Amino acid sequence: MLSNEDKVIDKVEKILASCPYNEKLYQEVLQELNPIVIRTAQVEEYRNSLANSFAIWKQLKTTLSGCIVEKIIKLNDEEHLYWYLRTIRGLIILMRNLSVSNQEIPQELLLQNVVVDLFAKVATFKFSYDDMETSTFIAITSFLHNITKKSVVFDKTSMKSLMIFLQYPLDHPQKQQELLFPYILYFVNLAGSDDFLYYFFRQDTCTNILYDFFVVQILNDHSTLSNYLKIGSADKQNLADTNINEELKPIDAALIRLFSKLAINESFCGFFEKLKDIDTKKTIDFLHIMQLVLTSSDKWNKFQLITILTWCYNIFEKLAADTTTYFSLKEDNEAQAKLIHEQLYSILDILVSLSKFEHALEFLNSYGALEILVPLLGLLQTNLVRINFTKDMSGKITKIKTTDSFGEKITEKSKLENRVDYTNNVIKSTNFPEIKSFIIELLANLSHKNKTNQDKIRELHGLETVLSNCVIDDNDPFIKERSIVCIRFLLEGNAENQKIVAELEAKGVVKNDDLEEAGFEVDVNKGGEIKLTAKAKQGE
Repeated sequence: MLSNEDKVIDKVEKILASCPYNEKLYQEVLQELNPIVIRTAQVEEYRNSLANSFAIWKQLKTTLSGCIVEKIIKLNDEEHLYWYLRTIRGLIILMRNLSVSNQEIPQELLLQNVVVDLFAKVATFKFSYDDMETSTFIAITSFLHNITKKSVVFDKTSMKSLMIFLQYPLDHPQKQQELLFPYILYFVNLAGSDDFLYYFFRQDTCTNILYDFFVVQILNDHSTLSNYLKIGSADKQNLADTNINEELKPIDAALIRLFSKLAINESFCGFFEKLKDIDTKKTIDFLHIMQLVLTSSDKWNKFQLITILTWCYNIFEKLAADTTTYFSLKEDNEAQAKLIHEQLYSILDILVSLSKFEHALEFLNSYGALEILVPLLGLLQTNLVRINFTKDMSGKITKIKTTDSFGEKITEKSKLENRVDYTNNVIKSTNFPEIKSFIIELLANLSHKNKTNQDKIRELHGLETVLSNCVIDDNDPFIKERSIVCIRFLLEGNAENQKIVAELEAKGVVKNDDLEEAGFEVDVNKGGEIKLTAKAKQGE
């Protein structure tokens, strides 16, 4: 014997399968359906009883599978289409309510394919973006979000319809919170599926969704995350010290989760490589976002780290080669320098942040990172201008001092104008600001309690270069402090490195004050031999 719910759903099935041209029939069946929908929203026990019924879910699938919405659309009768879609929406809202209590059965029945295919049929005749169509879409995304909270059952045969469905909000004229939020949450769930992302990144329109929609429209217009992009190192540190998921609003936290999932997926590397060859601006924008996401979290496991480092290190190698080529031309090109510098800044910031993990250090060592980092530091040391701003009591810049790597004053006017915007007192990208600081910080992390790397940096002549940066340089804020830490790690337990530094100090190349800050002091024994020894700590 059929229950009341079975009878009502059976009536809905007959209406949707026959699409009668009679408004009253739709109204009558909706009057019977509405109390069931309302009760499943309000009464947990009732909802659970229906949600755990395989028969109910199967009946719902059969009903929706029998819809002939394309026939209604062809009739070109807006009133008829309105009532037909409203009836479909009633069933989907019921499914949304039931999916709060049960996610396994609807996914087992592949109801996600049914609702997506159904809505994709609407797109065959072009979206209207009217209220009923929009509210139906919202109901579907809410249902899909619910059933994919714990896991995602992805069927690649639904990919074509799914891509049509996912593009619906892109050109919607009214991007309200009620439209965007369930969609974003659903997409975040989808991004947790390796199978989905494997096929998604191979779709021609995936960039439209990830960049044109999520970055350009959502992140810029509906999120506060854009406030944190292209920020200075001090502000980045402030952000890193906060719990981003607690400080930001829900839509921001959802975007953070989304881009985090993309960054740790193996298929992202191929997508990013393809994007680099097509659109540099989009590449840089993505890197800024990934920089924000990856430097403000420390919850990465070994496998996630390897995935992130794989695509990051690949980009770094190419950028290091581009930087070498750029300086070999001996000509300042601000547009070209900006492209290289922005990407290098983001990638090095990510690598420095991840280098606090032992697995990341092992990865960098296994790929010979020092053989790229040390020569790159030397290249920058030779080609960059050291800049010192003199400020008055109010903080206004009154004087700019510019010197080369040997501390000699630079007088070549054209070179200085190419490196510094004297009108606004801003250092240009042509002088690659903050890049040396990142490299030295990375060298410090790689050399900490690692004699092999200490020796390697010495053999590559990086020891002298780091020593040369124990100076105040506004092109690289905090470079002196980072260099001193790096020197401390390079000298710790390494007699050969200590010997070389002691000899350099004796020649006046190294300031003794800097060595003392690093925790060492120069000592001359009775035989006149110069040695560098660890400075005794207070109280010893």
